[in-house]
Amino acid sequence: WPDLNDTQRRAVRRQARPRVTKTALLIERVTERYGALALIPVGEVSQIANTLAPEVDLHPASARTALLKAVRAAQAEGDDK
Repeated sequence: WPDLNDTQRRAVRRQARPRVTKTALLIERVTERYGALALIPVGEVSQIANTLAPEVDLHPASARTALLKAVRAAQAEGDDK
């Protein structure tokens, strides 16, 4: 590292550690607890998001928006993972 300046060192450090977003954590928790996104009824998205949002430090409205988008995308793809 001695041949790198401070800016280059910071850039290398940022690349070295993958960033997991709150939204990604939410989706991971949802699939762990409720199964495949494609199988989640759209009518249950709000309740699920409101329940899990505090666990990942995400605002409930943001959680609902993200989860609804993910569920609809999974259903559109026919993804049953």
